[in-house]
Amino acid sequence: MPIRPSAKKSIIWSIASAALALGMVFNSCSDVEFSSLGAPVRRSGDPLPPVNNDRIIIDKTLSYEINLSSNVVDIFIVFDNSGSMSDENKELGDRFDNFTNILDSAGIDWQMCYTTSNVNGQKGRAMAWEQLGSKVFRSTDANRSEIFRATAQNIQNTQSSGDEQPIRAIGLAVKESTNADCFRDDAALTTIIVTDEDERSGGECDKSLYTQDRQLGQCKTLLDENYPGHLLQVVSQQFPEKLYTNHSIVIRPGDKACYDIQDSQDPAFYGFFHAELAQSTGGVTGDICAASYANQLTVMGQVTERSLDAVPLDCPPVVEPVVLIDPNPGSSITYRLEGQKLFFEPALPAGTKVHVQYKCYQY
Repeated sequence: MPIRPSAKKSIIWSIASAALALGMVFNSCSDVEFSSLGAPVRRSGDPLPPVNNDRIIIDKTLSYEINLSSNVVDIFIVFDNSGSMSDENKELGDRFDNFTNILDSAGIDWQMCYTTSNVNGQKGRAMAWEQLGSKVFRSTDANRSEIFRATAQNIQNTQSSGDEQPIRAIGLAVKESTNADCFRDDAALTTIIVTDEDERSGGECDKSLYTQDRQLGQCKTLLDENYPGHLLQVVSQQFPEKLYTNHSIVIRPGDKACYDIQDSQDPAFYGFFHAELAQSTGGVTGDICAASYANQLTVMGQVTERSLDAVPLDCPPVVEPVVLIDPNPGSSITYRLEGQKLFFEPALPAGTKVHVQYKCYQY
């Protein structure tokens, strides 16, 4: 199995704001002290979007050391098993080899669990795979294509709900004690959401987009657990050393053609929350209306494989972070920012210490 450098997080300072639950104060490390920790690194890529000054911003300071780690990924899928998703789940089942083949070719040790978007019934608990009888599906299992296809095709026969909550389901899943085998200590985490609606159907139910009574009638009160930022917080608290990537196959925000197709069958909603989660974690927002899911599943596999080279942050920075590395490489090193991940070019050698000062929105 190939070995690559990956970033293992060693938190030496936690969240620092005016006052936080742990009672830690950010001024324990001054700007002068921080600047002495290493050589500054320049960021490549486009400028960050303007800051929303209506939101609370918190300061974070984290330290990482690049270590050698095997390529291990845990995958957790949330199927929308509501009545409108039969064709989409079948297509996912037929094409999922495109995702796992990428991981196999990279020598990645993967395993997979799944649940449904029905948190009132399943509550995030992992379910047994068809033809396998186990809730953990491993890369070494025989008849993999048949197992996934049978599960995806039969998911509609499980207890469903029109109150789809994939993000909340992931938050419940990572805290569920019976799911412990789904999450290995040394593994990165990838989640995949497949749904034709937003969180709780309408998300925040923007009335400038959704005007029909049949849509507005599905709007429900959102909980904290439905928001992408809250999920990032939960994952970071449960697994503070994990690289986390989410991929979503949804009605992509702004894709009016797909929206119209879906809305001709049932009330349709753009996947704003699920697209935001994918963007925040450096993942892929796929097209639920695609005639074939083959290409986008291939890209999801590639992004998952590439993410193992990243340095994980707890949340997406909203202003330019200050990044220092030690020892000074003596060459031109840059980093790029993808959601809550830092990628260094060229890759940093094992033993390099990375120090980051950054700011995030408070959730």
